[in-house]
Amino acid sequence: MNLFKFSFRNVIRYRTRTIYSSLSIFIASMIVVFAQGYVSGISNSMMESYRDYITGDFRITTEGFVKRENLLPVDEIIDPSIISILDTIEGIEHIEPRFRFGTLIGKNENTEQGIGVGLDIENTRYRLKERIVDGEISRGILISREFAKKIDINLGDSVLIVAKTSEGGINGIKLRVSGLIFFGIGMLDRNMFFIPIDDARKLLKIKDGFTEIMVFVKDKKATERIKSLKIKGLSIREPGEQIPFLKYFNAVVKIYSLLEIFICLLASFVILNLMTMIVFERTREIGTLKALGMKDSDIFLNFVIEGTIIGSFGSITGSIAGYFLTMYLAQKGINFEGAIKNTDLVISYVIYPDAKFSFLIISFFMATIVSTIASIVPALYTKRFTPYEALRKV
Repeated sequence: MNLFKFSFRNVIRYRTRTIYSSLSIFIASMIVVFAQGYVSGISNSMMESYRDYITGDFRITTEGFVKRENLLPVDEIIDPSIISILDTIEGIEHIEPRFRFGTLIGKNENTEQGIGVGLDIENTRYRLKERIVDGEISRGILISREFAKKIDINLGDSVLIVAKTSEGGINGIKLRVSGLIFFGIGMLDRNMFFIPIDDARKLLKIKDGFTEIMVFVKDKKATERIKSLKIKGLSIREPGEQIPFLKYFNAVVKIYSLLEIFICLLASFVILNLMTMIVFERTREIGTLKALGMKDSDIFLNFVIEGTIIGSFGSITGSIAGYFLTMYLAQKGINFEGAIKNTDLVISYVIYPDAKFSFLIISFFMATIVSTIASIVPALYTKRFTPYEALRKV
C-alpha cells in the first residue's frame, strides 16, 4: 500500500478540517517570515547607523576622552601622526577625523544648546550630500531642519556659534547657513549641525590634531591589525566597547528566534487537536485495517503523514505569503517616527524589513517539523488497542 496516497486521500476526505487546521499554520508561518525580516531590518538599520555616525568599526580617542566622553571634551587631542600609521594598514576603507563639541547656537534672541561636528563635509560617512533638503554643500554651516525650526533659522541666515575652547576659554564664530539637512533619525535631527573642519579648529582653538578618528575597515585582516595597535595614551575601541548594549543585540535577535518557534508550537496545537479527533472518529476504520493485517507501524505512519501534509500545506502557503508581504514592506518601509522620534536610539524612523529567501525556507521547515511532531502524539494512540477493541468501541 502506498501510504502517502492513502494519507492524502484521508486529508481530502476531511477537507474543511484540513483547511481550518492549515490556516493556523499558515498564519504562524506568515508571522515567522515577517518577524525574521522585520527583526533583521531593525538590526541592519541600527548597526549601520551606529557604525556610520557614532562608533565606526573602530573609534580612536585619547584615554582621557573616554573618561569624560559625556562632556565632549575638546582638550583631548590626538596627534595627527596616527593617520600615517593607519594609512599603512591594508583593508582600511575610510579614515575620518572629527571634532564633536557642545555649543550654544542662535540668531538674535533665539539661542539653543546644540552639538556641533567638525569634519570634511564633502567626504564623510554622514553622507551630508544625500541628506540635503534645501541649499547646498558649501562653506558655512549645515544644520538639521528640525533644529533650524526650533531656533527660527532659515537658509542663508548668519548664526552665532559659541563653544568652550581647548584652552578652557569661550570663543564664538559667525557662519552662514548653507544647507538644511534631514537624517530621519531623532538623535541627529534634534540638535545637530556640521561645519568644515577648519572652522571647527578656529572655533575650538585647536592648531593640530583631532578629538576623534573614525576608522572603517573592509576585511578581517585589517580588523586584526588595528586591534593589535598599542599606542600609549590612545584608546582604540570597537562598537561593543563604546555602546555596551550593542554587545548583546545579537542575543536579543536569537531570543526573537525562540519566540518564532513558540508561535509555531502554539499553532501546532490545532494540528494536535485535529489529529486526536480524527483518531477517535476513525476508531472503527483503524480496527478494520488492523484486522485486515495492516501493521501498527503503518497505521501510525499514516496519521503522522496526514499531520505533516496538513502542516506542510499551511507552512508553504503561509511562508510564501509572508515572504511577499516582507518584500512589499522592504520597498515601502514601515514608519515609526512617532514612536522613536524622541528617543536616543540611533535608528532611522523608517524600517525596511529584510526580505531574504532563506527566511521562507526556515519558516517552512520549522512549521512543517513542528506539525509533524504534533501529529505523533495522537498517532501513537492507534497502537494502544487491538482490532477487537477498536471494533467494539463503535
